[in-house]
Amino acid sequence: MPEQIKKLAELKESGILTEKEFNEKKTELLTKM
Repeated sequence: MPEQIKKLAELKESGILTEKEFNEKKTELLTKM
């Protein structure tokens, strides 16, 4: 799970994901834990 969040963070850093998209995906991953 931390790997997926790290990957999301990298996508956000490179401008692929917006802050909003990043937060939505992160929340989604965390609720599945």
